[in-house]
Amino acid sequence: MRVLVGIASFGVANEQYLRKVVAAYERMSYETDIVVFSNIPRDLGKRIRVIVGLPSGNPRSLGFAHRPFFIEHQDDYDIFVYSEDDIEILENQIDFFIRQCEVLEFDEIPGLFPYELDRSGSLCYPEIHSTYHWDPGSVRRRGKYVFAEFTNLHSACYVLSRGQLQHCIRSGGYASRPHSGEYN
Repeated sequence: MRVLVGIASFGVANEQYLRKVVAAYERMSYETDIVVFSNIPRDLGKRIRVIVGLPSGNPRSLGFAHRPFFIEHQDDYDIFVYSEDDIEILENQIDFFIRQCEVLEFDEIPGLFPYELDRSGSLCYPEIHSTYHWDPGSVRRRGKYVFAEFTNLHSACYVLSRGQLQHCIRSGGYASRPHSGEYN
């Protein structure tokens, strides 16, 4: 299985997290290529490709920088992972994603629900705040799993299979230029 990972990393404030995230991907048993999209040059080792530049003058546009690269390489990989530099996605989570895809409909994509552990081991869900919630009208049973949509669509990460990425590209929205709004 070939995996392409795109990581957005602005500045150096999250450098310690970025290095931890990169190390986790390097330990995977999959054939994994890692590309860091950054606003500044950086040396992350020989195996890590760094692409420098913002898609627009807005620093928040960095979250769009990986999309042209993913489009260019859509036929070269089985799995595509995007995240910001402080989000660690582990191999067992990708494995679980793949198993979930087997039971979902063609136009359904399993999402990731980020969590953090504090020093005492307590769970925190950073995406649950303000008025965001599970949409009760979206609940679906697929095989032994139950899925629902969470109304906060900004999780700063996703995993897609090749077919899912190609479907997103064909929709016309994936290649959109950086824009501002509720989710930037």
